[in-house]
Amino acid sequence: MKEHLQAALAAVLAEMSLDPGAPVQLDPPRDRSHGDFATNIALILAKRVGRPPQDLAREIAARLVARADFGATVTLAGPGFLNFKVESASVHAALRALLAQGNRVGRSDAASGQRVQIEFISANPTGPLNVVNARAAAYGSTLARLFDAAAAEVDTEFYVNDAGRQVELLGASVRARRAELDGAGEPFPAEGYQGDYVREIAAAIPAASVRSWRALAAGDSDRAFGDFAVERLLTAQRADLERFGVRFTRWFRESELHTSGAVQATLQELQTRGHVYENDGARFFRSTTWGDDKDRVLVRSEGTPTYFLADAAYHRDKHERGFTRVIDVWGPDHHGHIARMQAIARALGYPADWLEVVIIQWVKLVQRGEALKMSKREGRLVTLADLMSELGPDGPDVAKYFFLMRQQSSHLDFDLDLARQQSDENPVFYVKYAHARICSIVAKATEAGLRLEALEGDGALPPDVDLERLAAPEELDLVQRLADYSDLVARAAAAREPHRLTNYCEETARAFHQFYHHHRVVQDDRELGRARLALCHATRRVLASALDLMAISAPQSM
Repeated sequence: MKEHLQAALAAVLAEMSLDPGAPVQLDPPRDRSHGDFATNIALILAKRVGRPPQDLAREIAARLVARADFGATVTLAGPGFLNFKVESASVHAALRALLAQGNRVGRSDAASGQRVQIEFISANPTGPLNVVNARAAAYGSTLARLFDAAAAEVDTEFYVNDAGRQVELLGASVRARRAELDGAGEPFPAEGYQGDYVREIAAAIPAASVRSWRALAAGDSDRAFGDFAVERLLTAQRADLERFGVRFTRWFRESELHTSGAVQATLQELQTRGHVYENDGARFFRSTTWGDDKDRVLVRSEGTPTYFLADAAYHRDKHERGFTRVIDVWGPDHHGHIARMQAIARALGYPADWLEVVIIQWVKLVQRGEALKMSKREGRLVTLADLMSELGPDGPDVAKYFFLMRQQSSHLDFDLDLARQQSDENPVFYVKYAHARICSIVAKATEAGLRLEALEGDGALPPDVDLERLAAPEELDLVQRLADYSDLVARAAAAREPHRLTNYCEETARAFHQFYHHHRVVQDDRELGRARLALCHATRRVLASALDLMAISAPQSM
């Protein structure tokens, strides 16, 4: 029906010699009482043609309703919005089509043909994953699942920064803690890592390795202790993410870029393209050519490559692997890196929209109304593992849902008190309860001899079920929300906004509870009962699909 409305709008605008420049956007209005779809196309075009938006909207509406096959009512709202309410026959047809999708509910071809790589978390391997890393994990993994549902080919990647000064500093911290445990006096580095995990790593090193590494030159010694620590921390990070329901197609190590010669090859290509110059012994990239505020150092005056050059080599490697779009998910402290990395992509000849950067804002853990203080270097942090354990047996599900409840560009206050509650006041339990309640309704209907066996699996709706019996406002409202699901998934992927899933789940659960509060499924009118049971099955499938996109379980009982 949406495609039908868009086609009708396109035809009317063509009759009026108006060119919108792109397909007219139709979305469900915030207030569903206004209709099923809304558009602001009259406001967009009014400026171009020099007409009042309401006059233009009125003419568009009149031409639409004059079309014999239009199949919807049109109302005007505000300064020139057009709201559409489709005929009930279309609503029922949408429900039947949704049930025909079986286990493909929510899937579309919206991103077909795209080969997308999403890199997220990429935390330095110098400590356990913290809550900001966890928010990026929930965001990136859900975005990947959204793209997959929209038929894109998706790879996910964790970039391990296992080369450079921070690994040596970690090694020096571990070496000092081991000396402390062995009763040897050794100063702790001024900027070292203070957490208890450093002492735990130090205690795990075999004595023979400690003696061997201490005999090395200072830098090599730090590196040896650091390499051991990195491997231990990466193993722990993998385990935490596995428990969190997040898996990567590949863990890519920065050290690979140096040993393979990719860093030097990237420098050579940039020089060949004329984007590198020398100043005071250092080599600079002309990033101001593409809008950066200053040129960036690629190689320091003493000859060592910068992290920036390694990042350039990493993105060159991504392009060579054939990705048509690359999405990097970074923390807010990396905002200043965006311009320089996009400049590198342009300098290497990649399309302007090839590299996309999404910034994940900070997380503040709030308990009894007060924020908890966190610092990785000082050892005051709440790890992902701690958080999952703190939230009980459903900890991974609760944490994921809470991390996804706000748009990624907004700061997140994570309410620990609310997250601990195992009641319908906790939004994830509210949604899970709706799914569990439907499973209970289906079981009770089966006991009463009312069953749609095909819908209990992935089958389609039997043709003799009369969906026209669903005519009450609560029934039609729920059907309309369900019918929007596949489009919502595609919109969420296109907008890079997984938080739309949590909003949708809560609205759908609320609509289902409203329906169930007013209408009995098992009743004397068997045909009406079958239609309502079909609606229950459709809601169950959609909620299960939406929760699965977030890697959250959909329980059959609670």
